[in-house]
Amino acid sequence: MSESLNIFLLVLESFVTLLVVFGNSLVLASVIRNKKLRTISNKLIFSLSVANILAGLGTLTMDIILDCDLIQSKVFCSISFGFYQYAVTITIHHLCIISIDKYLAIVHALRYTIIVQEQRLKYILIGCWAPGIPICFFPILVGGYYDSKSAGFSRNCIFAYNGLWLLLDILIFWIPCVIIIFTYTMIFRAVRHQVRSINRQSNSRSSSDSSKPSYRKPFITLGLISGSFLICWTPTFLLYENLLKKYL
Repeated sequence: MSESLNIFLLVLESFVTLLVVFGNSLVLASVIRNKKLRTISNKLIFSLSVANILAGLGTLTMDIILDCDLIQSKVFCSISFGFYQYAVTITIHHLCIISIDKYLAIVHALRYTIIVQEQRLKYILIGCWAPGIPICFFPILVGGYYDSKSAGFSRNCIFAYNGLWLLLDILIFWIPCVIIIFTYTMIFRAVRHQVRSINRQSNSRSSSDSSKPSYRKPFITLGLISGSFLICWTPTFLLYENLLKKYL
């Protein structure tokens, strides 16, 4: 990779990281300053914003160190890959937990306050942050990552594709992906059923028309959330699995 292209990519990554930090900082500030926003759902979003800021700043810092060859160490190389995986893991796990929270709030609205309680929030957050540590950093201890000089690349770290990556793919991406698709599908069905019930009970045309925006808005919003998730992450993990077939 040429030096000019390398610099361009670092500048672009820095700009995107600043946008991520700025946007998520606004979310943090809103929840901190407004007590009415400190609901369980918003606290999960607060935690997700913290994870996004950590992932953005941490990934950018390690990319600068690796691309500029400031540290040439097998240990740091392995830690950097472990951190990349951890950043992805905590983000996806948060999205998965948030989708379950929305599923319970809409599909099981009457039981939501019984199932989701403030006392259980800390365990939910631990479930978002803690599992990624052994999942992503254990491969370092067993040689799951390694570094090697590769001609034509300024970065001196490359992946060691082995059987551990298949397990990581399943734990990090595919299981949360299935859960997210299931929960949003059930939400779609519940919203559609509720809107149809309202339309059946409504005798006037005007009230029926007024329900159409409420019918479309959840579909559009949830479709964008789940669609963006799948579009962004599926190609990455499919690439990992194709490379696995080559190296195993």
